[in-house]
Amino acid sequence: MKRRIINRWYILPLFIISLFLLFGCETVIQGVRPYQPFPDEILESPGTLVNELRKREGLLENLKAITHLTLNTPDKNLTTKEVFILKKNLALRVETINFFGQPTMYLVSNNKELLVYFPFEGKFLRTEATRKNLYKWTGVNLNLSQIMKILSGTVPLSIDTKQMRGIYTSSEKRYILQIYNNEEDVLEEIWIEADRFIPARSLLFSPEGEVLLDVEYHHFKKVQDYLLPFSIKVSFPKENTDIKIVYKKVYINQKLSDDIFDLFIPKKAIEITLNESSKLYERDRD
Repeated sequence: MKRRIINRWYILPLFIISLFLLFGCETVIQGVRPYQPFPDEILESPGTLVNELRKREGLLENLKAITHLTLNTPDKNLTTKEVFILKKNLALRVETINFFGQPTMYLVSNNKELLVYFPFEGKFLRTEATRKNLYKWTGVNLNLSQIMKILSGTVPLSIDTKQMRGIYTSSEKRYILQIYNNEEDVLEEIWIEADRFIPARSLLFSPEGEVLLDVEYHHFKKVQDYLLPFSIKVSFPKENTDIKIVYKKVYINQKLSDDIFDLFIPKKAIEITLNESSKLYERDRD
């Protein structure tokens, strides 16, 4: 069943109005699915929400963090220690750290190239940084820009569109930004805390209304002038896959060395295929 935007003049069916009058606003909201909040008020200018999101995103230029990453899939449950270094709109560096504090894998990617190096095996992968390759290698169906935005605690969806609607839910003190197509089926939805204008949740829907991506941000802490969620949950419901990222130590907008995204590969290292690198990646996480 397709999910459609609620018409401004027909916000509530009669039976929900009855429930609202009998039991109050809170009861009505609890009876609606989590990603279909009760629309108290339709905003005349949703572009204001977009401007606030962009203003916040502009506060972050780079990020370096030590995290614990937990991956739950139908086949595997594991937790790893990761170091993330990212520079907005440029590149991402990831290091997987073992129990002894040694990197077992390095990954560096920009918009063109994906480079992975396994120092203990003396093997490396060099391939194009396409969404398809990232999906094959990591099992996460996101492009590099989306991954970096999630790690930054910003919105991984497209907000550059005129087809949007803003809703304010007074009971939750939250704004809902809905992005829809010409048939008014909601394709993306962003939940924004009204008091701090920070994203609390981002949802991506299929044309049939299924949730494809669900990103939740929790435990915001101020790092310099930037409010960063220290707990991030990424869900792919169709794949029954959940990823949880918990930040342990974070540095924002510090000077990065010029060669931080230049990954040194020894001459004796052996180049391997995407499939071979995936096997090494899985083995490191067993």
